Amino acid sequence: MREFNAEGPCDPEQHFTVMREALVRKGIEKIEKGKYFTIFAPRQAGKTTCFQLMIRQLEKTAYLPIWISFEDFANATVEKFYAALEHELKMRTVLHGMTLSTHISDNLSLRRFFDEIKQHGKTLVLIIDEFEGVPFAALSELMHTFRKMYHEKMLHGLHSLILVGVRNISGAVIDKASPFNVADEIEVPYFTKTEVDELISQYERDSGQLFQKKVIAKIYENTLGQPGLVNAVCRELVEKICANRSKPVDMAGFRRVLDYFLTERIDRNISNIVSKAREHKDFMLKVLFGESEIPFQIYDERIKFLQSHGVIAKDQSGAVDVPIPLYKNALISAFRPLINGETVHYTSPSERFDEFYKENEHRQNYSALYSVCPAPRLPRLRHRKP
Repeated sequence: MREFNAEGPCDPEQHFTVMREALVRKGIEKIEKGKYFTIFAPRQAGKTTCFQLMIRQLEKTAYLPIWISFEDFANATVEKFYAALEHELKMRTVLHGMTLSTHISDNLSLRRFFDEIKQHGKTLVLIIDEFEGVPFAALSELMHTFRKMYHEKMLHGLHSLILVGVRNISGAVIDKASPFNVADEIEVPYFTKTEVDELISQYERDSGQLFQKKVIAKIYENTLGQPGLVNAVCRELVEKICANRSKPVDMAGFRRVLDYFLTERIDRNISNIVSKAREHKDFMLKVLFGESEIPFQIYDERIKFLQSHGVIAKDQSGAVDVPIPLYKNALISAFRPLINGETVHYTSPSERFDEFYKENEHRQNYSALYSVCPAPRLPRLRHRKP
C-alpha cells in the first residue's frame, strides 16, 4: 500500500500524492512557449514533486527533460563547479542515447555543449534544482550565459530552463549578480483545504480506515496545508497512534500526535524553521513577543530571508506574522529561554490552538511547555492562568 511521504519528492505509485494538475499544466504551458522561469517555495512545500510531475508529462512528448541538482556545489571552486556540472549533464544525456564530446570548463564551453545538443536534433528542457547552491564566483557569468542563450534559442538545444529553489531566483540573482532578467515564475503554494481532503481520501480508499472530519479540519488548521507537515502528521497518526485500521482516526489520536510534535519529536521541517529563525534571533523575539506589530517590508533583508524560508508571512493587516500554528508554538518554545521577567503561561496567538487546548484533556501538561519569562508586556499573546 502507498504511504504518506515526508522525505523528498512524492512518487504517485508509492506515495499518496496531490497531483496539482493546474500547477503542472501552468508549467507545461511555459515550457511549450520556450520560457526560462523559476519554481520557488520554502523547504518541503512540494517543489520537486511539482517539477517531477511535469517531467512525467514531458517524457511522453518530443521534449528531452533533464534534471540536475546544485545541492552540493556551493563550496566548490569555479573549476570544480564546471567539472561537476559536466559530469551531471553528461551522465544524464547518456541515458538518452547521446554521447557528447564538448568539455565544459567555463561558461563559454557550457554554451558550446548546448550547441552540440542541437546537432543531435534534441529539444532540451533543463531543470536545475537547489540553484542557490551555485558558487558565488561562478554565478554572474553563468547567468549572463543563460540570458544570452534565452535571446538566441534558435542557435542551440536549450529550449526551456527551469531554476528551482527556496526563493524567486530572479530576486536572489539580482541581490548577487544582476544579469538574469527573465523573471517568469511559478510559486508552489501550500495545500488548500480541498487538497488536504484529497490527500487523506486517497489513504481512506486504499486502507479502508477513515479520518474523522474534525481531525481533517484540525490537520489543516494547525499546518495551514504545509505539505511536509501534513504528511508527517498523517503518517504519525496512521502508522503509530491510530494504527488499528478497524477504528477511525479520531481527535484523541490527533491530540496525542500534536503533543508529540510540540514536545518530543525532532521534526526535520520544524527544526529547519527554528534554525532559520535563530539566524535573526533579535528580530524573531520582536515578532513573537514584541508589544507592537512589525510592518511587512520585503526589502528588509531579515524579512526577505525569513519569508523565503517559510518562517514568516504577511498577515491580513500587513504585519509580519508566523502563520503556521505548529511553527509558532515551536518557535515560542525555542525562544522562551531568551526572555527575562516573571513567568506567565500562555497559549499560541492562534485561536485554533486556543480551541485545541480547551479540548485537550491533558492540558495541564502544556502549562510547563508554554511557561516563559517574557518581557513586561506581551499584547500579541493570549494570556491565561496556569
